[in-house]
Amino acid sequence: MEYIVLSFKNAGWFPNNKRGSKDHVYEIDYDEKKKVFFTKKEKRNDIPSYVTPITIHHISNVLHVLFGERPKPSLRTTPIPKIDDIFDLAKNSYLKIDKYQYTNKNGVSFPITEIIKTKKSTHDSHLPEDNFETWVRLRNFLGIHFQFVFDKLKILLDDNNLLNKPLKNVVSLVRKYVYVENNTIKYKSTLLEEIVSFLKEKRKQPIINLFLGFNLDKNGNVVEAKHAMGNAFYPNKITLMGGIEKICWLSGKIIVPIGDNSDFWIKKLNKSKGFAKILDGGIVNIEDIISNINKDYLNGYINVSEISLNIN
Repeated sequence: MEYIVLSFKNAGWFPNNKRGSKDHVYEIDYDEKKKVFFTKKEKRNDIPSYVTPITIHHISNVLHVLFGERPKPSLRTTPIPKIDDIFDLAKNSYLKIDKYQYTNKNGVSFPITEIIKTKKSTHDSHLPEDNFETWVRLRNFLGIHFQFVFDKLKILLDDNNLLNKPLKNVVSLVRKYVYVENNTIKYKSTLLEEIVSFLKEKRKQPIINLFLGFNLDKNGNVVEAKHAMGNAFYPNKITLMGGIEKICWLSGKIIVPIGDNSDFWIKKLNKSKGFAKILDGGIVNIEDIISNINKDYLNGYINVSEISLNIN
């Protein structure tokens, strides 16, 4: 039998799940026409969490991602199904977490934690509009279309070092290539017109508003596009420091038996990106694929099927 050896590190676990968050979480489902809709709105603080930091559900999701499948939340409803064969692999796996607890003089164990600053989104944080203008957020908003727009901007402005300049300054330079005449937007460069046409085709009107500073109202009149950047990046919120919390950092290994069908699973691994995430910011890497391990190799490991699923 062959085994996949996974290692993870710097996985952040918050032992105290009730952290004063005002956020809400929606459960998602779909109807007979496969139309997705929200079924339940719940305060994040009211959602239960597992008593143990890593459970079979966490490991199942890691394996789903490593095998190129979508992970499935375990504590809320979504239309995403879990793949039973992958869940069975997780059930038969072994987990070892490096020392993360200490025992006091009364024999009670507590997680080893440190204090960190937690974060919140900028929505309702009353930030100036300028704080929204970053290259990272522009990349997030445009997704796969960012590189095309960025390459055209470099040619338009004859500058190969645009990323070293604040996005706000680049926007000001772009606006020098556009003006309004007889209530019509005119371009001084066909290259900028090409960028605008591309963004229109991809339905990225907020970014057009950002670069031009103008928009057309419902009557076809040119009007100033106010708060273009804030509106454009509303779905891609940045974060601010919000408070302090205790966090426990976890590292360890997961051993996954892949049975007699190892060729199938290894082929799926070869098609994946080769890593996954676990808990808060933890990275899981494929360390090795080995054969015929003995019992001594599993010293310190626990069978994942035996991990408690109790919630608090």
